[in-house]
Amino acid sequence: MSSCHNPPLLLIQTPKKPEWNLYNPIEDKVLGLQLKFPNKRLRGSSKGWLIAVNLDVVVTLINPFLRVKGRQKRADSVIDLPPLACPDNISSRRKTTFVNKATLSADPILEADKCFVMVIHERERTGNNLAFFRLTKDTSWTYVVDETLRSLQDVVHVGNKFYVVKEMGTLFSFDITSDQSISDKQLVAADTLECFQKYVKTYIVVLDDNELLMVQRVVEFDDGGRWTKEVRIFK
Repeated sequence: MSSCHNPPLLLIQTPKKPEWNLYNPIEDKVLGLQLKFPNKRLRGSSKGWLIAVNLDVVVTLINPFLRVKGRQKRADSVIDLPPLACPDNISSRRKTTFVNKATLSADPILEADKCFVMVIHERERTGNNLAFFRLTKDTSWTYVVDETLRSLQDVVHVGNKFYVVKEMGTLFSFDITSDQSISDKQLVAADTLECFQKYVKTYIVVLDDNELLMVQRVVEFDDGGRWTKEVRIFK
């Protein structure tokens, strides 16, 4: 994760669960900032904020830089959004992975009127679909119905557009109009997956506000473990 005032940081879970530390890989330093997310699973980081989901499928935005240990916590450092619509018969275990990934289009405090929260969520029979929430305008989530935007693995916001990648490496960009619909959808890259015998996880890596990479991690399962066998990077 990163913010406009910080380099990219990594979250490292401490032996004392559920506490996390922030690690600066550039300085090879663990910061003196301990974070706790009881009963929540982290599903993304964007604009210096963490995005977490609990078992009630409530999406929470958390700014760790406003929650430094030893200082008074700011009330606006945690923003709870309405829960996502979730099937009644879904198990607690599946609820923990109901949201696959989440991102923001703008800072929820500094540019609240421009802030969209976009999530990839599970949908029966249709794979992973999209839903979004406009921070200052909506009271419930809007669910995207688009047959081409299914089986998604990652979503980011770069420049003025959202980018999503499908499991086969197909990359799309799009915008959200004022009437809450997808607009200007463009195919950025076609399928890049060559090997169908292995599991491949595809990510979008944001280099700066105008550039991104697509990364594919080829995974094999054996002896009860999961091993990364190959990493492919596309610019």
